[in-house]
Amino acid sequence: MNTFDLERLLLAAWPARETTSLHGWTVLTDGGVTGRPNAVSPLAFHGKLGEAIAAVQSHYTARHMRPTFRIARGACAPVDLPEVLISHGWKPTQETLVMTAPLADALSRLPSVEGVVLSETCPPAVDAIIRETSASAVEYEERRGLALRTPHPRAFAMIGDSDNAQAIGLSVIVEGQAAVFLMRTHPAHRRKGLARRVLAGLLGWARNNGATGAFLQVEADNKPAVSLYEAAAFKSVYSYDYWREETIP
Repeated sequence: MNTFDLERLLLAAWPARETTSLHGWTVLTDGGVTGRPNAVSPLAFHGKLGEAIAAVQSHYTARHMRPTFRIARGACAPVDLPEVLISHGWKPTQETLVMTAPLADALSRLPSVEGVVLSETCPPAVDAIIRETSASAVEYEERRGLALRTPHPRAFAMIGDSDNAQAIGLSVIVEGQAAVFLMRTHPAHRRKGLARRVLAGLLGWARNNGATGAFLQVEADNKPAVSLYEAAAFKSVYSYDYWREETIP
């Protein structure tokens, strides 16, 4: 599966509250806090580039948000967009890896799914972990809304009980591929291997529901998470950056 296909699946699996098109670009708008649902994905383009960038700036500033592009290496239209943005004072930040794995390979390296509870709807204990691991109430509301908008089939996974979840995750199947999101562990229960068990539960569910592969995103500097996924047969296939205008002191 090429970069354009994975980018398309990512957009389908994690839908923003508002999706519009400007000059062929997919413009996402949500609560203005997290990255993916509040940025432009430039996968197709038509028109004049200068006018298109200005339209993006107007779209986000009218909503009191910082104009942002999320540009994937190997899937950008037009191909010279990064160079033009640099010339206008934009710069890339927050490199994020997109990793994929065949389900059979991943599951062969993961532990049993003992103690992993799966649900099509978001249990209160999962909601509590999303709240606990969010930096603010606004971020929590945005992440929760995104999770609840994910398409079906999907599965929320947790380890713990209805009152006290220890680790959680979410998987959504799109076109036979399982997207993995919301991998979170309560601070009091980290370094116990719970994330590996949650991942195993999600990927086992995905296989049982017809998926053949999985993909996920992880920040490049999150070394523990990258190591976790590499140990489960995931490989980095490309990366993307968030591009924003440099702030003037």
